[in-house]
Amino acid sequence: MDTHRRPRHHIWYGCLPLPSRGPFTRKSNGQPTTGGGRDSADISIIANDAAPQRPLQSDLTCLGDWVMSAQVIELEELLRSRDVWRGNDQQRPIAQPGVSTGVWTLDEVLPSGGWPVGALTEVLAPFDGVGELELLWPALAALTAESDGLVVLVAPRFSPYAPAWHGAGVRLDRVQIVEASARDALWTAEQCLRAGACSAVVCWPQTNDDRMLRRLQSAAESGQCHGFAIRPSSAGRNPSPAPVRVSIEPGPPRQLRVLKCRGAYPPSTPILFPARR
Repeated sequence: MDTHRRPRHHIWYGCLPLPSRGPFTRKSNGQPTTGGGRDSADISIIANDAAPQRPLQSDLTCLGDWVMSAQVIELEELLRSRDVWRGNDQQRPIAQPGVSTGVWTLDEVLPSGGWPVGALTEVLAPFDGVGELELLWPALAALTAESDGLVVLVAPRFSPYAPAWHGAGVRLDRVQIVEASARDALWTAEQCLRAGACSAVVCWPQTNDDRMLRRLQSAAESGQCHGFAIRPSSAGRNPSPAPVRVSIEPGPPRQLRVLKCRGAYPPSTPILFPARR
């Protein structure tokens, strides 16, 4: 008696996984019979009363056609939404219009014509005060100019200087500051992004865990909110789920280097980042 029999696996018509060997084997006439075992070269079949006893080859053919058609439909939907784009496309992908960055040369290279909506944007800075907020002010000013525009700053590293924000055109009555510990800051930013009540959320993540960044990206997409994560330049060496990553180079002259922009090729040369007047 063979004591090393293979575990029993079953197949149901129209469902995966593919059939495997087992204690029920199919004869040439298509009827199951007991026997088989370890050396049986046949296929396990268990079908409910409503399922017809069709030849196995036709089952697999129909199942394969269904899987292939589902993949084609899903791929076409992804291409239309521009979440996936073909690298050899000569035509620039059409994306949902974003909000201008205030630097026209930067708007030209971003597929959405500015900071993308419903996405997380990373601004990488070598040190504080190099211009990371200055880069975001034009977009925040445009968003707070809307009647329902609300900007949330989650655990900023320093207290915002109100006269500078006001001078940049940002409506201070539309800016909310949330104080939170490093542990709670990411959760708070995620909830604000997902709520759908904010136009933009600015945060300062203190972690290199890409899982947390992926949650922020998913939340921004769900809430159709502009998410901005200000991180140190050293984070640029690590991969990130953020669709757009821009690094500030202090210079002189001060420049912007686009490390990643989903839907287009990043430019090979840096972009001049002029000082605000």
